[in-house]
Amino acid sequence: MDSESREEIEQKIRSLYEAGCPLFTKDAIRDVSEQLKQNGDTGQEILIKGLDGTIVDFNIETGGTQSAAEPELEYLMVTLRNKVTKEPVDPPVRALETAEEVEKYLNASVQAWEGSEQCRQLKSTLAAAITTPVKVTKIIGFACASVAVDYYNEHSDRRSPFQHALLLTIWNLLEKQSEHPGTIACYAQDPAYREADKVTLNKLGITVLEDPEAFLEVDDSSVVFSCAPNVPVKQIIADIARPALMIWDKVGEYQEGDDYKIWWVLRLMVKPKASFSSNKAENSTDPDSSRVREMIKNHYQELEFPSDRVHFGTMAIYVRKTTSANGNEVQK
Repeated sequence: MDSESREEIEQKIRSLYEAGCPLFTKDAIRDVSEQLKQNGDTGQEILIKGLDGTIVDFNIETGGTQSAAEPELEYLMVTLRNKVTKEPVDPPVRALETAEEVEKYLNASVQAWEGSEQCRQLKSTLAAAITTPVKVTKIIGFACASVAVDYYNEHSDRRSPFQHALLLTIWNLLEKQSEHPGTIACYAQDPAYREADKVTLNKLGITVLEDPEAFLEVDDSSVVFSCAPNVPVKQIIADIARPALMIWDKVGEYQEGDDYKIWWVLRLMVKPKASFSSNKAENSTDPDSSRVREMIKNHYQELEFPSDRVHFGTMAIYVRKTTSANGNEVQK
């Protein structure tokens, strides 16, 4: 395999992908997680099955160092500005350290979100889309970031607390329409969470899961939320489940070069030590792909997410289509 050219590797990947070979499976994710728990020290090895079925080994290099050129020191004049208004703002203060501070900051953001027009629109959209009692058992939020670290000063855009507030809104709404109120669980996963975040979220009823446990929880009775994650959430979900509802970055139309966006996900699965790359592949850490688009086209109805680029960016709501008596999927 070491003698294969870049073109041969890409063609093999393309053929496997187009044939429907899953990039991610729950069994594979679970296996890697268990190996890392048992052999996660620097210098240890874990075994992973590649996309073509070949077993390859990966060295654990956590904490490792590499030689580099002599460090240089450079001074720059920087003015911190609000990214929306462009007005100068005060330098950021420390991150919040105690659960009490995080709780106070998050509660204030929840109140602001609940009182916003965007929240009202979201509730109205979801209420209209979910016209019958829902069979949702869990709500799972990915990469909502640390509330403690999100806190800077009065000019902070509050993305993290607003995203957690949205999780609570969805949870409360679905509980009211559930056939069995009180049985829906709410999970959140982000390696960035600090202890103060975990304590605060737990107090609100949100269970924090360690990576990759939240992916293992996703099934067809789930609601999935993610906003600009640093992991390929769309790719993983497309392979492992068809959630009842998804709220994530809007899936766009196909554009020239889209295929390259999945190479960074795929290249290590077929040829772990391959060094090829493409600038187009680095445009997103959660790219769209033909598989994601097919999932959306065939199984979901897209609804508009309230415009709020500051806290959420460009999002969309995807509601799974219902199935008619003859087995055909129909729009709700």
